[in-house]
Amino acid sequence: MDLSDKYVRELVKINPMLNDFTKIDDLEYLRSKPVNTFTSEYSIKESDLSRKYIKFLDTKKELTPSEELLKIDLKQLYSGNFPEQYFPITPLNNYYGEKISEITGTGNFYEFSDKDSYLDYIKRLYFIPKITDIFIKNMKLGIKNNMVYPKRIVLQLILQIKEALDNNTKSNNYNHKHKIPKNVKKKFLIAIEKYLINSMKLFSIFLIENYLPKSRDTIGLKYLTGGTKHYDILVKDYTLKSFNAEIVHKIGVKQTEYYLNKLLELKNKNNSHLNLNEYFNIVKSHGESKFKNKNELFDYLKILQRRIYDETFMRFFDDKIEESEMYLIKSIPNVNKSMSAYYQLPDLDNDTKGTFYFNTKDLEKINKDELLVLSAHEGNPGHHYEYLYHSRNNKSLYKRFTTYSPYSEGWALYCESLAKPNNDYELFWIIIYSLHRAIRLVVDTGIHSYGWSYEESFYYMKSRLPFSNQMIKDEIYRYIDDPGQALGYTIGAICIYHLRDLYMKKYNDIKSFHKLILDIGPCHLDILVEEFVKLTQ
Repeated sequence: MDLSDKYVRELVKINPMLNDFTKIDDLEYLRSKPVNTFTSEYSIKESDLSRKYIKFLDTKKELTPSEELLKIDLKQLYSGNFPEQYFPITPLNNYYGEKISEITGTGNFYEFSDKDSYLDYIKRLYFIPKITDIFIKNMKLGIKNNMVYPKRIVLQLILQIKEALDNNTKSNNYNHKHKIPKNVKKKFLIAIEKYLINSMKLFSIFLIENYLPKSRDTIGLKYLTGGTKHYDILVKDYTLKSFNAEIVHKIGVKQTEYYLNKLLELKNKNNSHLNLNEYFNIVKSHGESKFKNKNELFDYLKILQRRIYDETFMRFFDDKIEESEMYLIKSIPNVNKSMSAYYQLPDLDNDTKGTFYFNTKDLEKINKDELLVLSAHEGNPGHHYEYLYHSRNNKSLYKRFTTYSPYSEGWALYCESLAKPNNDYELFWIIIYSLHRAIRLVVDTGIHSYGWSYEESFYYMKSRLPFSNQMIKDEIYRYIDDPGQALGYTIGAICIYHLRDLYMKKYNDIKSFHKLILDIGPCHLDILVEEFVKLTQ
């Protein structure tokens, strides 16, 4: 067995909750033995496992591609010393929100079925008060060392927890979508209240009374001790090892100018007398751009699913997707309501189906013409097909288990450009979404490396994008919350465009190029480039 797959198996043994996703049959018995992954004891076990496999990999003469990845990933764990324990929970990485999602059955992999599955889940709930104590203890240490969250993020987290408490109550069975067995229902609901709900209330009080007054007005990592160095590491992880924040920022400025010029060209084609903001308003609100109800929206998304497959997928890929393999389309659950759209992977056994989640809370904010680019990104040939391809072609357990965001998001953004627009309205949104991702390079680095304020970031985005104030706010909060992650989209896509140019000059076969990129991945962008060069020499 590949060492990388052995590593995943051993990792599941020390953290059985991971098997909700990996679905390793002979380790299923561990479901009833959950662990608290936030303790120092667990951290030592995980660290010991990592060092054990680094030794194995260092002494092995020839490594498989997955083993090479594992070696890189494990060594990266020790590449920095930023005290992340001071920052254990954010609106995007909200431990309590994840528990609520598991209980409601939206966007998670735990399977509630028989009585034992409920009893096993109750054992997980037992840990939550202790985990809450650890969060509070570490955040108090953060206050002591002047290492705290921005005030804006704390306020958002407080609001997020309040809404979760308001919307998930004992009277609605905490929105649990399954039929709870009668002989365990009372115990299950009491456990949720006692261990999860009460912990959320306690943590919220801590945030309001103790943490918020000590939180900071600045928003970037630049203003924390060691923050600049930590951001430099994140930039390299999410882009290329040869890059730094300055390089990424300059690329972002250049790409932003490029796509703004593309917009001006499109505007001047038919609306030369309008300024850019006037043009934005016309395109966003033309007569056929809105939906009357959710059914009409979902019907249209299904039509697009088929249209993109026929017009784009069959043109650029030498493959087929059966109807049974198509992604599902669902409304985004309340816990993720700040997101406009995202793709939820199936588990590794494909017991669950890949799902395109779309925000349907306010139909007035949805523009029909932007759904082409969103569907291409989240569905086929973007995230859904990428995962389907890797699953079909028996990629290693480790490759399918591990997330390589710049590769995956770069691929999905690249796929947006393959979609065939039927009119200038759809072309407008293809350009807008590429512009949006380019602006992320400028604002993310602006916040964390150059020290931009929220107001500076907001003005930069608002003056260049036809998005609502709320959407721009949510975007900026995302960059504050998850530094560097947003850089991978444009840098990943640029890498793929560059490799495509090289490949087409030599082979002139777009279908085989796409197959090659999918065969190499998922992986870091540096490895994508290195393997591409090896295979095309």
